[in-house]
Parts: sequence; C-alpha cells; structure tokens
Amino acid sequence: THWDRTLSDKDKQSEGGDLTPHSAEPPESPISADPTGSDDIFQCGAQNPVQTSKDCSAPAGPDDISQSRAGGPVQPVLKVFPKTQHGNRKRALNESWYRDYTWLEYSISRDSVFCYACRHFSLPNAPSSVFRTETGFSNWKKALCKEGGFKDHSQSEHHRNAMFAWKQHEMATQTKSCIIDSINKEREKKMMENQAYIKTIAEVLLLTATQNISQRGHRESEDSDNRGNFLAILEEIAKHD
Repeated sequence: THWDRTLSDKDKQSEGGDLTPHSAEPPESPISADPTGSDDIFQCGAQNPVQTSKDCSAPAGPDDISQSRAGGPVQPVLKVFPKTQHGNRKRALNESWYRDYTWLEYSISRDSVFCYACRHFSLPNAPSSVFRTETGFSNWKKALCKEGGFKDHSQSEHHRNAMFAWKQHEMATQTKSCIIDSINKEREKKMMENQAYIKTIAEVLLLTATQNISQRGHRESEDSDNRGNFLAILEEIAKHD
C-alpha cells in the first residue's frame, strides 16, 4: 500500500540510504589564477588586454611628448622653465635650443628632453641613447658640451640615419598630400562642369516646353538634316561655350 511504501522509504533513509541522486562535481576550470594577484594587468602583446597603461606602438618616453610620427616634435614654450641645481648654479632648458636642434622635444612632466628623430625613425640595430629612453636627458650643464650633449648626439651615426629617415618621411607625406589635393581639385572641377551641363539641359527643356515646340525630330542620328529642336538648341549653345 501507499503507507507501507512510505514507511519503507523512511526506514531506508534511517539506515543510511539516500534516495536523492548525487550530482557530479563540476570540473575544475582550466583557467588558473593570475600569479601576480591582479586580473586587470596585461603586458603589451597579450591577447584581449583589459587594461593597458600605454599604447604598445608608442616609443619609449613620457606621455606628454610625441606618441607617433604624425605630430612632430613637442616643443612647449614656458614663461620660466624649471631650474635644477648643477654644480654651483641652477640651470634650465633654453628655448633657443629648439631652433638650433629641431629634433629636440621637451617633457614638462619629466623636465627633460628627447630626440624625436631617434624615437620614431631609429634603425632596429641602433645603439641605446639617453635621448630615447623613459627618463630622457636633463643634464643642462652638459647640454652644449662636445661630449655627452646635443652636439655629440647630433654627430652620431645612428642619429644621422634617423634624421635622414625623418626627412624622407616628410617628403613622402608632402608628395602624397599634393597628389590627393590634385585629385580633389580635378574631381571638384568635373563636378562643376557636370552641374553646368545639367543646368543647361534643364533650361533647354523648359524653353521648349513653355514655347510649346516639339523637342524630337524624325531622325536624331548624326547624318540627319533635322535632329529636332532640342538637339539643335544644344548644339548652338555648345558653339559659344
């Protein structure tokens, strides 16, 4: 009976039986925890990065100088550049250095200068230089010295190669810009001509309609003596345009 089956089930449970099936334990996740203890830190080149502190394609250096070839050197002009102690006196960046060394770019946050050409156009095997590091050059006392300063860097082979590549890049950019401008001007000229043609055709159609004259002739081929009023008027206008 129903009550006998119910009591029998309770007896089985009291003896340690379990009528509810055990669910299988879920498999362990194949993704292991980050050993660094941070889930939102990824290095450049990692797949599907969630958070990065800087663009992977940008060269070394702080964020307030050029991050690509497009912008050119960053050369801010301040009323007073910050001074730092060098020897017996305090020294600072001189604005005139921008004119003498066009490749210079200055970081306000680091109070140091960098080489725009070497940062963006150096060869892969170029030796390391303080002018294309994260910290840059800030020894203003030696800035104009023959050794270790701007002149020494300007005369180095890797810098000259970078400067040559920079100038070639500028020439290619200007040439491309000139070609695009020429194409755009020609396209604009063609559009204006087509608009004038359409306007003339519309005026001729309006004229024939308001004067109630036929537009088409019996034969409109090239060898026809009478191709119709519409084509005849257009040919007459073309003689004076």
